Amino acid sequence: MAQKEEKEYLGNSLTFFVFIFEILYFSFFQELQEFEKTLKYHLLIPRLIEMKMPRKVKMYCPYCKRHTIHVVEKVKKRKASELKAGQRRFRRVTAGYGGFPRPRFEGREKPTKRINVRFRCTECNRAHTSPMIRAKKFELVEVK
Repeated sequence: MAQKEEKEYLGNSLTFFVFIFEILYFSFFQELQEFEKTLKYHLLIPRLIEMKMPRKVKMYCPYCKRHTIHVVEKVKKRKASELKAGQRRFRRVTAGYGGFPRPRFEGREKPTKRINVRFRCTECNRAHTSPMIRAKKFELVEVK
């Protein structure tokens, strides 16, 4: 009689362990699948962040109201003005004794930068911009 109860007890504990193992295995498997998806995404990124653009493009000019040839220019960052309200406030707060007015940024740099591109029409010589592009490397090339 005791042997029969012992076998039932072992059988129940075995099914319990199999049940726990299945739960752990399937949760691990799902996490692994999610990781593979993110890995595939990260493997695609390097192909997307190097960008070459032609120096001359035929596109719509909002001033001429027709398609014309445009010269593509990369917009360079200019020196920040000391007379703007935010800069004046920053100088006032940091002047004299006391520390930095806000916590310093402690983090990594983004892998890609936003690039401003300006299109200048060759006929009316007026420029317009497009939405900013995010790229690691940006290059203007001559198309023959």
